[in-house]
Amino acid sequence: MYNIYRNKVRKLCKSARQSYYDKKILNTSESNPKTWYDNIKSISGLSKSEPFSSIFHDGEFKRGPELAELIAESFCAVSNELAPLCFNKLHITSVPDEYIISTQQVEIELEKISLQKAIGPENIPNWVLKSAAPLLAGPICSIFNASIAQGCIPTLWKSADVIPAPKISNPKSVDSDLRPISLTPVLSKLLESFVSGWLFGYIKPSIDPLQFGNMKNCSTTHALIHMIDNWLAELENPGSTIRCCMIDFSKAFDRIDHNILLHKLQQLNIPPILLNWCAELLHDRYLRVKLGQNKSTWRQINAGVPQESLWYSMPSRHLV
Repeated sequence: MYNIYRNKVRKLCKSARQSYYDKKILNTSESNPKTWYDNIKSISGLSKSEPFSSIFHDGEFKRGPELAELIAESFCAVSNELAPLCFNKLHITSVPDEYIISTQQVEIELEKISLQKAIGPENIPNWVLKSAAPLLAGPICSIFNASIAQGCIPTLWKSADVIPAPKISNPKSVDSDLRPISLTPVLSKLLESFVSGWLFGYIKPSIDPLQFGNMKNCSTTHALIHMIDNWLAELENPGSTIRCCMIDFSKAFDRIDHNILLHKLQQLNIPPILLNWCAELLHDRYLRVKLGQNKSTWRQINAGVPQESLWYSMPSRHLV
């Protein structure tokens, strides 16, 4: 009996190794850089990092709720000196037909929800929204249209659970070694996607034709190809020199001034109904830091925008 089970275990091990090779090793030959990079990290063990749970601050180790509060204070302090948004809601007489969302559109977007995405502070599982899309599309569509027409957004939809992601393997400073990853409500992001499409039509003429970031069918690869092509063309001329200046703004998206952003949107002749909604989206935003099972208290922020939000996904970085 020992020999029988030993042989079965050997066969299972051999089958597992072959399956692992087929799923991981062979995939490294694909042209998708992300797949290749993820597989290499998985094979080499680099994807398995220790969870961030403590940091040395002011002569002692901070952990648990105390660390969550410390990180929340640091993230909010970035924009403390910026003035809160001051915007008087514009008078709206009617809602144009192009800014009315249909139930079918909402249902399509609900069915596109990825089950792998993390949920935000609303704690509604993605599978509930996705599987019950035909039933939920109607009520959610009514909420969306009311939000656009009235220029009002639920406070929870303007809140975010922030996950502190270490920039280095062993972070030593709360202020410089951590970056915020914001988890916002799924329904809020769905509504923002509709508004983003409407705004893009007004913003597109002002976008630099050589902007590659956050543009559909463009990437950093296109930017590098364009840059290197120009360099090589200039180097063919005798005596030519190339000067290159690369600038990285520290905490750029965390320091976006909401007043400047709304002012520039007004200069682009954005319809009042959309301006009201955008102003409401930026006004009275809240965040709390989520560190494992520990959460900080809610804190109001005066500036900045979360990742994957309307302002992050839309190619309007030149506005701020």
